[in-house]
Amino acid sequence: MCSIAGFSGPFSPDRAAAMQERLAHRGPDDRGERVLPGLTLLHTRLSIQDISGGHQPMSRGPLSIVFNGEIYNHLTLRQSLNGPFASRSDTETLLALYEAHGLKMLEKLDGMFAFALHDARDNTLLLVRDRYGKKPLYYSFEKGFAFASEIGALAASGAYEKNHEAIEAFLRLGFVPFEHTAYRGIYELPAGSVLHLNLTDHSHRTTRWFDPAPLYAPEPLSDEAAIEAIEAALKSSVKNRLESSDLEVGAFLSGGIDSSLVSYYAAEIKPGLKTFTVSFKGSYDESPLAAQTARKIGSDHHTIAIHTDLKNDIDRILSGYGEPFFDSSAIPSWYVAREARKSLKVILNGDGADELFGGYRRYVPEANGWYALARPLSPLAKWLPKPADKMGLYSWLFR
Repeated sequence: MCSIAGFSGPFSPDRAAAMQERLAHRGPDDRGERVLPGLTLLHTRLSIQDISGGHQPMSRGPLSIVFNGEIYNHLTLRQSLNGPFASRSDTETLLALYEAHGLKMLEKLDGMFAFALHDARDNTLLLVRDRYGKKPLYYSFEKGFAFASEIGALAASGAYEKNHEAIEAFLRLGFVPFEHTAYRGIYELPAGSVLHLNLTDHSHRTTRWFDPAPLYAPEPLSDEAAIEAIEAALKSSVKNRLESSDLEVGAFLSGGIDSSLVSYYAAEIKPGLKTFTVSFKGSYDESPLAAQTARKIGSDHHTIAIHTDLKNDIDRILSGYGEPFFDSSAIPSWYVAREARKSLKVILNGDGADELFGGYRRYVPEANGWYALARPLSPLAKWLPKPADKMGLYSWLFR
């Protein structure tokens, strides 16, 4: 986990230092800055790949980039690109890809990413986010243009007004919808999107480079074919994540189906895989089931007994999110990550499986068609986009 940030206009060492300080927990191993005409690029690094190289910001000819993420197929992509290369870093591969293909390179990438790329030839800045928004990216035009991996880095430049409409939506939905945030003037770049900014006149536009809808168009697979396809994708994904890191990789193992599957395939590839489970005294405890799974897969298992100290820790837990966050699992996740960090920097987990496979009770109304009855009654209709807007939350929620 690294972080990126930057701002337009004259260089301000105080502003740069304040932004980097707010992002230091994401990248404790290295810091970098590059001052370009009318633009400052900032980076904090967690060194996982090409540890001795890969310092950012990085440049190649007229191109400069700050990048957060991992491109799993970048060495394969290099084989068709012009060298020489000064490092094994996927950051340098991105620069060479853009040099060769422009934004069409995005279709070639297998990975998770958020990056800002400056092209001195036309003085433009591109903010780019991966297909499903795995890596965060926020921006603002309120105090001159600025961007960052976390809202807190933007707020370091000054206070922002609360966005009461977005907070109302959060209280109803459990999240702030689409590009909105809890602060007026701070926006989240949507997943699969590019913000194009002309630094000469500050004109800008946002385009989508990835739309998941066509992926649902083909005819459904049979149960057997679907199982085979999912298993192949899961094995490949775990393998790519294990092999892309130059450091040892472990896994969170809760005992649930998702983390157990990830840990199972990881342990097949890497015998002796370190796995971590959190245990709370007097609470629902999955550690016995996780221990049973660990014995089955032969992992080097660690059960972490957590004693919460929310009085002293809650501010640190919440500050990483930058705005209200609905999921109470943020608390045990923070504690287990803190303990696992004493042994490893890179951890696999199973987050997202319930969203992908409909594993929550809240999906029952959709499966039974009950939302159709609620369309005219939505209390959010007065504020959110109309159903005719296919990207609007109203139509998304009740589609």
